[in-house]
Amino acid sequence: MLVNQWPPECADIAYEVALDQGMPASLRSTAVSVLVTLDDPQVTAIAESLRSLPDLWDEEVIRRSFAYLFPHHLPLASLEKILVRVREGKGAVG
Repeated sequence: MLVNQWPPECADIAYEVALDQGMPASLRSTAVSVLVTLDDPQVTAIAESLRSLPDLWDEEVIRRSFAYLFPHHLPLASLEKILVRVREGKGAVG
């Protein structure tokens, strides 16, 4: 994957995009995946933000992002707190 070839400085851009509420959910979640792939220390701040600052994260971004973070960067207890705030999507089964 090309992401692994990016210099670590690119993580700053990905971090800014992940936090930018004006960006589409697909770009924000892709930015989270880039940070995870780069094993950037800012991933911890993203995971904590998802858990403790719900106003920064709309449901679509949460749905798209938590899979990149769980379980290595997002413990089960935190994931449970996050998922309580997320309603099932239109295509959900169950």
